[in-house]
Amino acid sequence: MDNIASIAMVSMDGDMCDLVDSIAGMELFGIFEMQADAVPPGLTFLGNDKEWPEVRERFPEIKVILAIDTPNLRRELFSFYGEENITSIIAPDAIIALTAQLGPGCIIQHGVKIMRSGNVGTGCKFNLDVTVHHDAIIGDFCTLAPGCRLLGNVTLEDGVYIGSDATILPRRRIARGTVVGAGAVVSRDTIPGEVVVGIPARPLNA
Repeated sequence: MDNIASIAMVSMDGDMCDLVDSIAGMELFGIFEMQADAVPPGLTFLGNDKEWPEVRERFPEIKVILAIDTPNLRRELFSFYGEENITSIIAPDAIIALTAQLGPGCIIQHGVKIMRSGNVGTGCKFNLDVTVHHDAIIGDFCTLAPGCRLLGNVTLEDGVYIGSDATILPRRRIARGTVVGAGAVVSRDTIPGEVVVGIPARPLNA
């Protein structure tokens, strides 16, 4: 059907396959991966990233989603595949406030909540059941793992990774390239490139 969008996924992700399947008007065309055996039976292996120009020439209508979690790699792949070819994908049950703003190329999974005046940058990935409370500012190419929570007025600079079930307390600023470990509770601002873990979160190996 002409109104069906064909989606090429970069990096195999079962949750992302389910997300595409849940959206009327989208179908999973195939998957770019390093090796064919990384793609389960029944799904189409499109080759590695180097095959993209040929695939795009043959199927110019294809849109791309970046399933990979690593922020720096997401940024590189966003440039490689081209912003004009990358689409956002939003789960039908996600709750996004009317006053929230999303940049291009974002992935918003099932159960995500983005509340009043949230501002999300380019190429972010919000995994299952993420909650972003009011007035959050989220920079480009951030990844929020399943179940994490940002409380009110939190700022994430570019390229931040928030681990599963972590909580960022109100008015904290998480600096560029910070990694927050799973289950951590962040009660202070971080410095660029820092890895913080625990309750309360402290620098790794401190």
